[in-house]
Amino acid sequence: MKTKNIIKVFLSSGFFFGFAPFAPGTFGTIPAFIIYLIIINFVNFSFIYSICLFVIFFLLAVYCSNWSIKYWNNKDPKQFVLDEICAYMLIATFFYNELSLKFLVYIFFIFRFFDVVKPPIARYFDKKEGGIYIVLDDIVSALYSIVTIFILKYFNLL
Repeated sequence: MKTKNIIKVFLSSGFFFGFAPFAPGTFGTIPAFIIYLIIINFVNFSFIYSICLFVIFFLLAVYCSNWSIKYWNNKDPKQFVLDEICAYMLIATFFYNELSLKFLVYIFFIFRFFDVVKPPIARYFDKKEGGIYIVLDDIVSALYSIVTIFILKYFNLL
């Protein structure tokens, strides 16, 4: 395998977490959890940097999703989990001032719920073909997660 492809596989598979034998999307979300766990504990990281990190990962996800479709010869390769990482980062960015280990865990499970259930609009994108749609179905699931977290916080349930 060419070095260029190894780097793309590494990124696309969420640092190889996407090769988990089952639930690759769930395992693929773990790197984002770890990244934000490191950020909140060891890095002086501002909200603006969090937005920039999300945008970088979003652009990488769109690029790598199109590459992954060709590389793995599949319209929605299960190894490709960079979209999960990107979506998790979007949620974490929305709640940047409240991030803690407990909150990161809440984000993880709420996002995984919506990503598995695929509510309307997310399901629409999930059925379409193309790299951007692979990413957008997770972004929509992230938006459902954000709204749910706001509601849970409003009623002091989170």
